[in-house]
Amino acid sequence: MAPPNLVTGLRNGWRLVTASGEVTADTRSALRNAFAAAAGELPFVVADISALDFRAPADFEPLAFGRRTLRRAEGQLLVVHPSEVVGYALDALVDDEFPVFGDIERATRRPPPH
Repeated sequence: MAPPNLVTGLRNGWRLVTASGEVTADTRSALRNAFAAAAGELPFVVADISALDFRAPADFEPLAFGRRTLRRAEGQLLVVHPSEVVGYALDALVDDEFPVFGDIERATRRPPPH
């Protein structure tokens, strides 16, 4: 199995984490590691998951982990995915409204509130 395609960067004060490909155990682990690292550096993260191929409810777990981890660091996690279905799945996972944007431009329009 190929390693996950995970790219990080910065945009308007937000750390960008862009993931693509099939969600596997390696992908879930790489996402959790990226969110944990961001919590110690710049805890305001936009995760672009629009190119990920989700196959099971467990595939969303790293996003719930990221949200909890970044909130503890007084940060925030925004998600980019064009499908409303993903937003509904995330909301159900965390029993709260998960901020989901249709594209990176909308998600990073305003700098983080720090």
